Amino acid sequence: MLKSKLRASGSTILSAFFCVLIGLAIGFIVLVVLAYINKNNTYQENAAKYVDNEYAYADVLKADNYLTKSGADDEIVSVLKGEITADQLMQVTSYIKTNKIKPAGKAFTEDELAETMAAALGIENPDDIRSAVPVFTDAVRTIILKPYEFSFGDVLSDAYDKGFRAVLQGGWYNMGDEPLGPRSEIADAAPLIMTGLSVAFAFTTGLFNIGAAGQYTLGAFGALLFALVLKCPWYVCMLAAIVFGALWGAIPGIFKAYFNVNEVITSIMFNWIGLYAVNTIMYGGGNSPMYYVKDSKTYRLEVVSPQSRIPDLKATGSNYFIQPATIAIFFAILIAIILWIMLNKTTFGYELKACGYSKTAARYAGINEKRNIILSMTIAGALAGLGGALYYLSGSVQWNPQDSTALPAVGFNGISVALLASSHPIGSIFSALFISHITMGGSRMEQSIFPKEIANIISGVIIYLCAFMMLFKNRIAKLFTGKEKGGVK
Repeated sequence: MLKSKLRASGSTILSAFFCVLIGLAIGFIVLVVLAYINKNNTYQENAAKYVDNEYAYADVLKADNYLTKSGADDEIVSVLKGEITADQLMQVTSYIKTNKIKPAGKAFTEDELAETMAAALGIENPDDIRSAVPVFTDAVRTIILKPYEFSFGDVLSDAYDKGFRAVLQGGWYNMGDEPLGPRSEIADAAPLIMTGLSVAFAFTTGLFNIGAAGQYTLGAFGALLFALVLKCPWYVCMLAAIVFGALWGAIPGIFKAYFNVNEVITSIMFNWIGLYAVNTIMYGGGNSPMYYVKDSKTYRLEVVSPQSRIPDLKATGSNYFIQPATIAIFFAILIAIILWIMLNKTTFGYELKACGYSKTAARYAGINEKRNIILSMTIAGALAGLGGALYYLSGSVQWNPQDSTALPAVGFNGISVALLASSHPIGSIFSALFISHITMGGSRMEQSIFPKEIANIISGVIIYLCAFMMLFKNRIAKLFTGKEKGGVK
C-alpha cells in the first residue's frame, strides 16, 4: 500500500516536472526567435548607417582608442599607429561597405577578413596583413564590423542573458541590497495559492470552478468595504472577504444542484456580473467613500485605516516578509494543509470526493449530493474570496474601479496552479510559488526585446500539457512497475 502511494506520488511529481520542463524549453525557443529578430533589426539599422558613411569618422577615433588601450608598450603602439593610418582604416571601411557587407547573422571568418583587408589595401598576400600587424585584424573586427555582424551564439547569449535567466531567477534576478523582488514574489504567491486551492477543491469534488476570478473580486470588495468604510481590523476584513466570496460561489452551486445548470456557464457569467457590480459600487460616480479621486483608485489603507492592513514581520528583522509581503503567505499555507487534512482524513471530505467520483453512487450510499455540490462551490468561493483579501489588505496595492474590462488574472492563473498540482492542496503551494516566480521573472526581462507576456506563454503551455498529465503519469508508473518486475525476475 505504501509502495503504491509512493509510486503514485513519484509519477505525479515527475509528470509535473516534465510539463514544466517542456514549457520552459518552448519559452526559451520563443526568446531565441525574438532575440534573432532584434539582432536582425539592429543589423539592418546599423548597416544602413554604415553604408551612409555615418560611422566613418567615428571609426577612426575608435581605432585610435583601441590601439592605445591594446596593452602594448609605447614603442609598439607608436609603430602600430604608424602602420595603421586613418587612410588605411578608411580604405578598409570603404571596401567593406561597397563590396563585402555580410548578410545578417553571417560573420567574417579570419581568412575572409584577411583577404578583404588585403584587397582593400592593395596587398597581394593576405598573410602579410596578419603577420605584419596582427592587431590590425582585431581592430577592424572589433571596431568596423562589430556594429552589425553577429552569430547564432550571440543570439543564444542574448536570449539567455537578457531574457531566460530572468525567468529562471524570478524575484532574485538583479536583486539589490533590499530583496524587493522576492518580497513581491511572495506577495503575489499568497492570493495565487488561494485561487489555486479554490479551483483544486472544486476539481476534487467533480466541479469546475472557473468563477474564481469573480469570487476573488467579491472577496476583495468585501475586505475593502469593511476596511475603508467600517474601519475594521484586518482579521474582521478577512472574514468579510470569506463571506462575500462564499456567497458568490454558492450561487453557481445552487443552480447546479437544483436546476442542473452547468457550473462553468454560471461561473463565467457571475465573473462579469461581480466585476461590473463591484466597480460600479466602488466608483460611485467618483463620490464613493471608497474611491480616492486623486489616485483614481481606492483609498490607501495606511492613510484611512492602518489597522486593516495585514501585519508583516518587520519587528523580527525579516527582510523577506515585509511590505509588500506580509504574513498572508503563512495563512495560505496553513489553509492548504487544513484542506488536505479535511479531504483525506475526515468523513466530510470523503463524502465530497465521493460525489466527485460518482454522484449516482454517492446518492445510492446515502450521501446528499445536492448539499455537497452547494457546499463545495461555497467553500471554493470562500477560498478565492480570501485570496482577494490577502492581496488587497497588504496595503501595497489599490483597486482601480475604472479598470472594468479585465478580470483579475490571478483568478484564471489559479487554474494553472490547480492543474499543475493535480488538484493536490499541498502541491498547490509549490505550483503557485512557481507560477509567481516565472511571472515575476517575466517582468524583469529586457522589455525592449522580450515582452513580459512570455511568462504567460510558458504558463499556457504548461496548462496545455497538464491536460496530458494522466498520460504522463501512466507511462512513468509503468516504467517504475516494469523495473520492479524485472528486478524480481
